Amino acid sequence: MRKMKIRPSAIRFGCFASLLYLVLLLVPAGLYAECQVTLAWDANHPTPDGYRLFQRASGESYNYHIFTDVGLSTSHAVSGLSDNTTYHFVVRAYVGSQESGDSNEATYTCNGSAGGAGTTSSNPPLQPVAVTPADQTMDVSLRPTLTTSAFIDHDTGDYHAKTRWVIYRLDDDALVLDTTSSSALRRLKVPASTLSPFTTYYWSATNLDQNGDKSPPAQSCTFTTFQTPDEGTSNTTQSDAPAALSTDSNSGSGGGGSGGGGGCFIQSLLDKR
Repeated sequence: MRKMKIRPSAIRFGCFASLLYLVLLLVPAGLYAECQVTLAWDANHPTPDGYRLFQRASGESYNYHIFTDVGLSTSHAVSGLSDNTTYHFVVRAYVGSQESGDSNEATYTCNGSAGGAGTTSSNPPLQPVAVTPADQTMDVSLRPTLTTSAFIDHDTGDYHAKTRWVIYRLDDDALVLDTTSSSALRRLKVPASTLSPFTTYYWSATNLDQNGDKSPPAQSCTFTTFQTPDEGTSNTTQSDAPAALSTDSNSGSGGGGSGGGGGCFIQSLLDKR
């Protein structure tokens, strides 16, 4: 096992400064049916509520709405990494809804064949983000287009095969739409006569890969339809293109309910089925 240190950088946390030292503890890929790396960092002082680990592949940006909450642990093993791919990692400390900036960034490249006689485990896709309609959007048309973030699955060769879309009426949690599509994977035009005027709903989506493995459902977003059933009026609060997710070091996921289509964190969807 080889230990690689990354130079630390100062992060701001609340009204005081702190240092997080992020270190990679490399595990040889040949010992596993898939690449794996363990990350470790020094404890934050004063003690936070926990730590969140973020990762991205080279050429991508961090999605600060998708993370692994490791609690107060100061190390975490990441598995299911793709061969011949370079990954980058940062850690943030948090207290309540406040979140620090990024730690120093650690980088790891998964090299060599992740072979072996064992059976390779199948990882589910990562949790998507419900983008539009964003949370608490008003005056939504009766036929809005539901939009989610990009599909992410760390198993080599896995792809986005289906998406399950659900809409519930907020007043009584009645399920008004439940459809699984193999074509509308990131956008779904809500069918006519599904929604009623001047009514509040919440929606979510679940991604499935070609093996049938399901992601966690996107954290649900609420929206309220037009007061009158005027489907000819365009909804200026929505866009056909997904809103860009912020990668600003101060835009953590702890401040739920922020605008701009950056994802929703008000309530978790309960599968009624």
